[in-house]
Amino acid sequence: ILMTTYNGERYLSQQIDSIRSQTFTNWTLFIRDDGSKDKTIEVIQRYSKIDDRIRLVENPSKFHGAYYNFFNLIEYVKNNYQFDYYFFCDQDDIWKEHKLEIQLLRFSKDDMPEMVYSDMSTIDASNNLIDISINKIMGIELPNINNLYFIQAYIWGCTAGFNHALLEMVPSVDIDKDYLYIEKLAHDSYFAKFALEYGKVLFCPEQLVLYRRHGHNVTTSHHFKLSPLNVFRKAILGFNELALTHARVYNQTLYMLKKASGKNPLSDRLLEIQEVIKIGGLKGVRY
Repeated sequence: ILMTTYNGERYLSQQIDSIRSQTFTNWTLFIRDDGSKDKTIEVIQRYSKIDDRIRLVENPSKFHGAYYNFFNLIEYVKNNYQFDYYFFCDQDDIWKEHKLEIQLLRFSKDDMPEMVYSDMSTIDASNNLIDISINKIMGIELPNINNLYFIQAYIWGCTAGFNHALLEMVPSVDIDKDYLYIEKLAHDSYFAKFALEYGKVLFCPEQLVLYRRHGHNVTTSHHFKLSPLNVFRKAILGFNELALTHARVYNQTLYMLKKASGKNPLSDRLLEIQEVIKIGGLKGVRY
């Protein structure tokens, strides 16, 4: 289980407790902190003393930020350990107790690279339920696999797991060389695109995560229910915000295609996606 933290003391204990309460118990939790100024480190150390499955990973990197931290953690685990399956984990959510058990059963157990993700519910800062199913609101079960290359709204990393075959085939990122790309490169989207192209992405309809909505998560750009003020704001500023979001997703896809082409020639489908992004305009809309 791969978790990164930054100033997460308020909710971190609830997330770790939910992991420790999993019906599947053969796991190891790696937590890499990004220089928290609160008591996050103390919380992690307290748990690691009572549960040897929980490990605090040192962070000597000169690069800081949510995505840098996650890619560094992925590389650390990849270079030092080997497991059958890996799961991304946010610091402030709550896992349902059967999450790991259900998702592990969803993998096909063959050698193909696979990613499994699930539906989730949303809660507020006080654990009050906001929405029972994100899939019912947003339709996160992929209707068309090409959508993931253009829209960042389907596979949520906080619900996702993947097998060792996918970890091995996804090219490592060079943070020193490509730091400008990685600053905005979502690790979950990066892995999901390789799974779509070279393996399988599987969906669990069960709500296996309580995703916490508050003012400090990285993914606060996702709005499920809009107040009248937010509706007005989006009407005025929506185009710029939408343009920036799509530009970020397109850059992420182009970076993925660049890394993929370094391993194998791109398929005709990926070459077409690359052309569509670079040309844009009506061709992009029609695609």
